[in-house]
Amino acid sequence: MEIIMLSFLFTLTQQALYKTVLGRDSWTHWALISQILKMGHIPNYETIKTPYVWLPNFHTFITTLMLICSMTYKWMSYFSIGMTTLILEVVITYKLGQYVFKDSKLSLFSILLLVISDNVLSMVGRNIIPNSIGVAIALLVFYLLLRSELTTKINFMLAFFIINLSLLHTVSYVFMITQTLFILLVNMHNMSANQRTEIINRLFVLMWTVAILVWGFISGFYLNVFILFIRKLLMGPDISGYESSLSIPFKFILLGRAGMILYFILAGIGILWYSYFRFKKKSLSRIQLTLLGNSGFFVGFGALTFLIWPGIAHRFWYYGEILGSFFVAYVFYKVITGSRKVGKIVTLTLIFLLSWLMLVASVSNDDNPLVKAYAIRTGWLDSELQTGKFLLRNANDTSVASDWDYIVDLNNLKWVFEGISFTPPRYGDIGWIIKAEFPKSFSEVFENSEYIFIFRKNLVQDRLFELGPYWGRRQHLPLEQEVFNILKEGYWIKDTIYTTKSVIVWY
Repeated sequence: MEIIMLSFLFTLTQQALYKTVLGRDSWTHWALISQILKMGHIPNYETIKTPYVWLPNFHTFITTLMLICSMTYKWMSYFSIGMTTLILEVVITYKLGQYVFKDSKLSLFSILLLVISDNVLSMVGRNIIPNSIGVAIALLVFYLLLRSELTTKINFMLAFFIINLSLLHTVSYVFMITQTLFILLVNMHNMSANQRTEIINRLFVLMWTVAILVWGFISGFYLNVFILFIRKLLMGPDISGYESSLSIPFKFILLGRAGMILYFILAGIGILWYSYFRFKKKSLSRIQLTLLGNSGFFVGFGALTFLIWPGIAHRFWYYGEILGSFFVAYVFYKVITGSRKVGKIVTLTLIFLLSWLMLVASVSNDDNPLVKAYAIRTGWLDSELQTGKFLLRNANDTSVASDWDYIVDLNNLKWVFEGISFTPPRYGDIGWIIKAEFPKSFSEVFENSEYIFIFRKNLVQDRLFELGPYWGRRQHLPLEQEVFNILKEGYWIKDTIYTTKSVIVWY
């Protein structure tokens, strides 16, 4: 319980700092759930223009609980999805660690590392989305396939999880298929497990059958996404493409992700160390080999997915940190129990350093990350929220513009507060029902007098931000002192129609 409280208190503090949701995707889910509550049913795609309508389990579950408990989306998603996910992952990781390593202290160490991992903190306490609980379900399926006798009852449970996960999240579903494949490959070489292998074979066929039915007949969008991922996978890493896409110094990325990088290095060392130890003793069981293979894949391949498809790499990192926790714990545990006093002091110092780096990482800490030049703030300050409400009430048909995150979430906020418009929504991850413009620079803003521009002074002064349309937006480093030149030019050229301490609205 004390270990869970570490993550709970940290994430609760992050959530309590803002009245809005945190994370980019969370805004879109908030908008869709608001429409389900208003309409009494899931809107069709043409009404709201978001593919999430085809995988509705996350949204219908939260909507039901919101109606029963009379809670806002922000807090219902945090408690019902975020904290449920955290507890489920902690319990399964502890049980799986005990089963594989036969050591309760190492299992406790594993869950301690899990609850302070930056991507885990993000998915359970900041960016709460279907992938958050989806990975926990994939982990539960993995545990049941490894640990349980595959009785009729367990098989029905597995079939239930398979079907529900298919209507929850595509990437998590692919994780489940991948780890089941690892189990099958290991079992094929274990002649005493023929009956078990046959049952898992049937479940594997069921997974693909459900995937084809859901992706092919319910949501063609996600089938296209899966095909695109396979194409990128076959093309291999695109290092030059990744480097050319960077708009910020690479050192900022390294420092902002230092905790995760150190974590994956330690996990890799732990996997190799444990493998060598077991092979040397010739005591590697089927269960241990399966966990090694699965963890090695998500730690090794998962850590490098940013070179293949940066947009979904964090989903692999999330699961990689969960499965890698066993082997990071193994390294620390072996060093602490087998070294002298100096070695123990160095190891404990490294543990505290890793913990600190995880808690100030850009993905886990929305308010005060270590490298602000690599972190986009997704929660809105009270002044930004009041500005948004003012514009939604008064902008009418006038076009509005701002930095990318604010204008996108202003559109989401309109869905939350107002809902379905009389005209069909336009392009976007969720349909655009505000008239938006997407200037690529501040000079472009000052040269144009046809739209309202919302200037988030505090954000652009201290944090990374983006300008431009979806296809073509660019990241910009914090303006720091340059912000005062922007203010001076804006006040001179534009009319100020609304102002707060941190937001200025020009026309």
